Amino acid sequence: MRILTIRWQRLVDEKGRTCPRCQSTGDTVSNTFQKIEKALAELGIAVDLKTEAIDFPMQVSWRQRPCSVLDPPLPCPL
Repeated sequence: MRILTIRWQRLVDEKGRTCPRCQSTGDTVSNTFQKIEKALAELGIAVDLKTEAIDFPMQVSWRQRPCSVLDPPLPCPL
């Protein structure tokens, strides 16, 4: 069986909280994951959702170079 890995990252503060925008995006990712997981299973494709928290101190560098937190990193036009 083939595996499709979806990796979603969000900024969190020291208490593990995130902003409303990231929370909303996370809800959308979760709902979409459930839908495509069922659809792709019929095609023999497993879907793996990995969610990761990006520590708040990284927010400073993320604002300066947002592409640097991607995996693999992309060259930033900044």
